Amino acid sequence: MPTNNIRSRSLDRLLRGLRSHIRSRDLPRPDHLTISTRSRSLSLTFVDGASPDRLAALLLWAATLEGLSLTWSCQRDVLHIVGTGRTHAGIRVNLAACGQLPELAGRIRAGIVVVAGTYRFPVSEPESVQYHELMHVARAARAVVKAAAA
Repeated sequence: MPTNNIRSRSLDRLLRGLRSHIRSRDLPRPDHLTISTRSRSLSLTFVDGASPDRLAALLLWAATLEGLSLTWSCQRDVLHIVGTGRTHAGIRVNLAACGQLPELAGRIRAGIVVVAGTYRFPVSEPESVQYHELMHVARAARAVVKAAAA
């Protein structure tokens, strides 16, 4: 019984730390969020909203993390973006977002993914991506949404 009590307190502390991180920065829900320590992890999945909004949510989260690492890949016209970093309190966070490639200003041409007319990488092969590159994609995706609405 004491072991369960210690684990429960550890999980409570982890959740309080995450809640504090979210509230102090007014962060939106990412598609997928995993928080972890050496001994425990917790995964949450939300997938809600349009692709550009989900990418923007991931970018807002990514901007609050230290030691950020971002990758993207594409499978069957779906762009997957994964980020890993740590909060200021040291909580390890894994983020993920995905969206239909056309909604994110992208297309596949001859086995190469072209995103926002600028960034290219092979289909199905994860590749490192920089924060500013994803910001450019988010802006291009917003333009696609505006053009479709007009």
